[in-house]
Amino acid sequence: MWKKITVIEEPFNNYVEVYRVPSDSIWNAAYMVAKTRTGEWNCSCPDWLFRRPEGGCKHVYYVDLFKKENNILPVVTAAPLEMARFMALDV
Repeated sequence: MWKKITVIEEPFNNYVEVYRVPSDSIWNAAYMVAKTRTGEWNCSCPDWLFRRPEGGCKHVYYVDLFKKENNILPVVTAAPLEMARFMALDV
């Protein structure tokens, strides 16, 4: 299941990492799992929205497994996305 996770290349709003995670129970549905600049994880699934389980929902867990399997390093910069793009220009 977690091998079908998609990495969103251009994070949006206050997020530094964004993933699309397929639903286990709803055919052809997916949830967005995102990490904020402060290191907090969020998910768009009902479990996260209404219960906020300690340690995150199963979709956050799937993203963790996906990152470990694919050797995706954690984002360590807290710079705004626009500043990160500016620094990447090396001007």
